[in-house]
Amino acid sequence: MRRTTFSLIAVTVILSVLVTGCSEKKEISPIFLLEELEAATARSDPESRIEQLKIFAVNHQDHPYRAQAYSRILEVMTVELGDYVRAAEYFGELMKKETDPRIRGTLCYRKFALLWKADREQALSYIDELVGGAENHYRLFLYISYYLVWGEDYEVNAQLAERVLDRAIESAKKDYERNQAIAVLGTLKDKMGATDEAFEILSGAAGTPDADEVIGRILWDRGEREKALEVYIRYTAVIPGARKQLSLDSLYTLVYPGSGDLDAKIWDKRILNGTELEEHRFVDIEGKLHELGDYDDVVLVINIWQPT
Repeated sequence: MRRTTFSLIAVTVILSVLVTGCSEKKEISPIFLLEELEAATARSDPESRIEQLKIFAVNHQDHPYRAQAYSRILEVMTVELGDYVRAAEYFGELMKKETDPRIRGTLCYRKFALLWKADREQALSYIDELVGGAENHYRLFLYISYYLVWGEDYEVNAQLAERVLDRAIESAKKDYERNQAIAVLGTLKDKMGATDEAFEILSGAAGTPDADEVIGRILWDRGEREKALEVYIRYTAVIPGARKQLSLDSLYTLVYPGSGDLDAKIWDKRILNGTELEEHRFVDIEGKLHELGDYDDVVLVINIWQPT
């Protein structure tokens, strides 16, 4: 059987796909689970909310959404009730029973984010603990790096940020994950004024939007404007609003006056023909399961989304 080819042009069938995936055991719509989660969260009384969220987590202990319930419980305990002792005890209980690196990573990130708001020194100390610890969830370290790289104290925290990003790169399981962490590291080097080092690092993640934005600017500043425009066009093709943000039309006219082919070049980068998708199962918005292989030789437009 030939694999389905991915195209962004023709519309025949639209599937709503949840990035976190669907369980092989349960054929249940993520929408229904979200409604249940939001109903628990809507309780006005904090203690009642905690109770209902705990019930949700128990009832769906094999589903990734339990992490959302955990996070909301911790937030109620700390932000609303100010009970940090109770939150710490609950966090400890969860970390003892949870073995999934993604769930553990989500919990550690939630603890860090709450500390960052309440006590910056404790937050930085916790980062140091995580970097030297056994947790290996890529997004935990990537998300923490954002606070350090784009925070107002990025110069003070630069060395810690590099260590965090090294862990993110080390924990990455896929090329796009590794490239994203490399892009953030290169951005940090650029912010610190190490432009040549930044360019070398970012070149290893070329094609990643965060990397391309900085690569294009460095090339433009170096006077390599044709190369800069190639990168900017690639960046604009995947980032909404980038064309206006970069004033790309003006830059393109400056280098190629009267050419009039910018639109065509952007669209050429947006359309991917011949890219093969691996076999996969999808749950649509109504909770129905679909096998990608069932749509062999059918042109699909797949709408990928992830509730937060």
